Amino acid sequence: MGGFIDGTFRDPSKISRSIRQKDKDIVKVYSEGWTLLDQRVMTLIKSSLSVILRDIVKDLKSSTEVWHALELLFTTDHENYTELYAAIISGDLQATTHELDKHGHDVELTEDGPTPLHVIIVTRKQNYEYFEKVLNHVVGKIRAEAGASTSTSTNPILVNLVNRDGRNVLHCAALVGNLHAAERLVDKDPYLLFKEDNDECLPIHVAIFTPHKDTFRYLLIESKKRSNILANVDITESFGLINPFEGKHGVRLLNAAIEAGYMEVAYQLIKMKPDIAAENDGNSFRTPLHRIVENYDKYCSLPLRWRIFDQGFLMFLLNWIVYPFNVLRYGPDRNSLREDEVAHNKALLVVRTICNRLRLQSTILEKRLHYQSAACVAACKDQHEALKEIAEHFPEVMLMEGDGYNLMELAVKYRSEKVFNFLAYETKVDTYFFKVKPKFGNSLLHYAGELTPIEKLEKDSGAALQMRKEVKWFKKVEKFALPGCDNEKNNMGETPMVVFRKEHEDLKKRGEEWMKTVANSYIIVAALIITITFAALITVPGGSQQDTGDSPVGSPAGSPVASPFVNQSSIGLPVYIKNNLFMVFVFSNVTSFCGATSALVMFLSILTSRYTEEDFINKLPWKLTIGLLALIVSLVGMLVAFGATLLLMLGHKDIFILVGIAFGIGLPVVTFIGFQVRMLWKIFR
Repeated sequence: MGGFIDGTFRDPSKISRSIRQKDKDIVKVYSEGWTLLDQRVMTLIKSSLSVILRDIVKDLKSSTEVWHALELLFTTDHENYTELYAAIISGDLQATTHELDKHGHDVELTEDGPTPLHVIIVTRKQNYEYFEKVLNHVVGKIRAEAGASTSTSTNPILVNLVNRDGRNVLHCAALVGNLHAAERLVDKDPYLLFKEDNDECLPIHVAIFTPHKDTFRYLLIESKKRSNILANVDITESFGLINPFEGKHGVRLLNAAIEAGYMEVAYQLIKMKPDIAAENDGNSFRTPLHRIVENYDKYCSLPLRWRIFDQGFLMFLLNWIVYPFNVLRYGPDRNSLREDEVAHNKALLVVRTICNRLRLQSTILEKRLHYQSAACVAACKDQHEALKEIAEHFPEVMLMEGDGYNLMELAVKYRSEKVFNFLAYETKVDTYFFKVKPKFGNSLLHYAGELTPIEKLEKDSGAALQMRKEVKWFKKVEKFALPGCDNEKNNMGETPMVVFRKEHEDLKKRGEEWMKTVANSYIIVAALIITITFAALITVPGGSQQDTGDSPVGSPAGSPVASPFVNQSSIGLPVYIKNNLFMVFVFSNVTSFCGATSALVMFLSILTSRYTEEDFINKLPWKLTIGLLALIVSLVGMLVAFGATLLLMLGHKDIFILVGIAFGIGLPVVTFIGFQVRMLWKIFR
């Protein structure tokens, strides 16, 4: 129970988007369990409350919110404001304004120091009318106290209304994603946009860190539109107002936009203030270029509606349509690509823009501070496009090292195949530089023999397919490495093959078990199909023509007189032999029988394989593929034979019968193929 009250058991909605996308199934199970237990805890808390208190917290959605509300309500240091807080929680406008007139608008309701407006923004997110009326009341009181007209005053009104963390009410609205409150607050006092808290964060920073996309977008637009008010030096200096697009605050905003995947925003920020691309926010060594390479794929992984910040949908669609024609017109040279030609890839455009700005830096050391770590990250994360762009602007990066590894070693070590292909076959640097034996005693082939990092290894389902990928990678690096490299020993006295076998011993064992388990499962299915189709071929639909041996009326019993109604030459032939549907039955049944037999043979050969490292490259995957395709053919043939039999028995003139049989045949086939197509795709790829 305590874990829900103090927030130890995290609300699933607060789990980062990257984790939710990576572990969807785990997060789903956790979310369902968390919601069920949280509701039970909340019910237990409410059952112990009086009717009045229960009515106050009835609109709260979680046990944490209920407990926090009660904690604020009964805090001993601020018990004089209990009635004010109770009026806010219940949404009683008359009682709220009465208590505000009594105690003031800037009283601290709890030990954390939130003012009444702070509490209203957090607890009454959906009660728009209540918030607007309280806000108008508070603004009117402040202006009356200042002796200013409520309609003509242009000075800051709410800027100094902060909690103990220095956060004003707009910070609070950004923190909880209360867009309606943010809109009303900016209308009343636009200076709130430019006031930082004790952590040197502006409201726009809080909105993107949280993240609340809609609130952030609104604050971004308003900050651009209203930044001209900072021209009033007296007010700016008097209230400590900050421009969010300049200096370390601009760098912080740029970094946050990049990490959130808002590449269009990042690009516009750099175009508006180019200097922030070559600066650091002072809180870490990760520069904007380093961050963009780290988060290069986030832009494309975002939903489409999140990727249209500064361009309309029609323009976004037009860029996609026009891009191929621009390539044909200007050629494939990357340097000739204009801004509109890479509009579909804002991440690449941001990298290019930052690199262009970095070239203006005064010293080589300043440049290296930005691009060296970014290039190493690109090599580790297989961001070949980003690495190409960096290398075009700073060719010397190809010869640099990070943590003692050159770019090729990092690419091999972290299985960055695209970066490996670029360095090995596209770069102008002599590849011998990448092949020499490094100081740690491990050659490229030793690094290729190491086990792939788990986050990349698990992208392929099935241990056998993972093992196949590992062996293929080792062979690929072996072709690139220096001759005789496969016999070199590292500082441990191990050759690359010894390293590979030691690192992959467990994976190889699991791959063998996976292959045998799959083959055994399919063998059972193939055997069942063989049994069914063989029996169906012997006992054909309608049976066979035969002489009954009945004697004509008046003949002695048992007289061997042939029946005049049966053609003696057709005895033993199927009754429906001249029916086209019967021939469909025979063809499909024979096809099914042969396909199942072939599949059975293939799966049996998998069970008897040697399971060497080389077997995982082609032999085992192709045996599995051929067996699976043969099994699919046999399944289709069996179902077609089944449908033809039904039509022979029931007739095929009724449209409903035809539709029902077609649906019944297609459903199992589509289902089976749907479950197997991913594995087949992995094998063929």
